[in-house]
Amino acid sequence: MYGEDGVTYVCRLRGKQRLFGEVFVGDRVEFTTGGKYGNIERVEERKNSLTRPYVANIDVALIVVSPLPEPDLVLVDKLVASCVKMDIDPVICLNKEDMGSDEVLSLLNSEYGEYFKVLSISAEKGTGLQKILSLMEGKTVCMCGQSAVGKTTLVNALTGRAFETGGLSKINRGRNTTRHIETYKVGGGFLIDTCGFSLLELEGIDYRELALYYPDFDLYRE
Repeated sequence: MYGEDGVTYVCRLRGKQRLFGEVFVGDRVEFTTGGKYGNIERVEERKNSLTRPYVANIDVALIVVSPLPEPDLVLVDKLVASCVKMDIDPVICLNKEDMGSDEVLSLLNSEYGEYFKVLSISAEKGTGLQKILSLMEGKTVCMCGQSAVGKTTLVNALTGRAFETGGLSKINRGRNTTRHIETYKVGGGFLIDTCGFSLLELEGIDYRELALYYPDFDLYRE
């Protein structure tokens, strides 16, 4: 837990909270200190939440893609819909721009650029990172997307850490090296790193409501 005093605390849930309560990364809580662990007394009302990944109170979702593995635009579409429903600002981030990604960047701009911010960076080369830092001032930013698109490399570049990174399998599929969700203080905000995934169900969104969450359909609404 990041306290208002700038100190990090290790906290746990009390009895009934352990059984019935659910705390997401990004939740704002009241906690007391004393002994080895602090105790979470109350979880404040969330302004939004996602269940894949399990995060709350998000301002910006950094949807990371790369030339390899090949971008799954259906997955990106689902993440965009989830963000719009929850009033989260989706930003499409093309990593590994040094891999000859002009064609992919053109595709992303064509599909999403009219409505959402599209960034091009290289976490490994350290280029374009200021574009992300400028998003973070006073914000909570959640990274999400496929495995092996370079999210951990990006965390390392932004935080100066050296977490193990994965890579591609022989058939160009991602290997997931992030096993948990964690928050980092970066610049003037917070960065949440999440596990990569390849499947996503649009929980809580009826198919008849999908058009509400894609600005492409705005012209066709009465």
